[in-house]
Amino acid sequence: MNKKYVIEPKCAENKVLDVYGAKTDNGTDIHIYELGEGIHQYFKLIDAGESYYYFQPCHCNNKVLDVRYSEVNNWTKIQLYEKHPSEKTIDLRAQKFKLESSHDQDYYYILSYLNNNYCLDVKYGGNSNGTKIWLYQKNESDAQKFRFIDSLKASIKYAEKYSKENNKIQDINLILQIVWIFVANVYMQEALEKIIYGIKIL
Repeated sequence: MNKKYVIEPKCAENKVLDVYGAKTDNGTDIHIYELGEGIHQYFKLIDAGESYYYFQPCHCNNKVLDVRYSEVNNWTKIQLYEKHPSEKTIDLRAQKFKLESSHDQDYYYILSYLNNNYCLDVKYGGNSNGTKIWLYQKNESDAQKFRFIDSLKASIKYAEKYSKENNKIQDINLILQIVWIFVANVYMQEALEKIIYGIKIL
């Protein structure tokens, strides 16, 4: 999958998975936050084989989502961590996830490679900014159902939200302008990241 997505939990409309503070440090928390302009809310799904994926945030090309210490327990922290780290103690299986349809509209469960009975879960089904993402045994609650919104649709969603909040619902030119800036921001920041890491841009 080459597309970029924001990932929205069913229990928290207009909130998406977010890398805390747009940080890039190993161990950084993953939580939900109101949809904004930052590319730390956008993820690419990188093929990891066997129908599994690495979830790579667009603001740091060398980090992915990770189950802390590979612990298959309720309440285990989901964090940001270096992809394919040099440390031999890191279990790469902790960074692989599979999508399983919830059969509820277009929502999916995000299952851990470590144990498919465990999946990503919004802490206590909360809907407030800063609510953390952890691992939890699958229970089919709305806190475990996520939908993937591609970058263009997400930019339109954000533009509509912005215009409503600013009482400019009818201003189509404003909406189009916000969409253009939003999409450009996502792709330009990723391009800069590639330059920093010395990756050739085609």
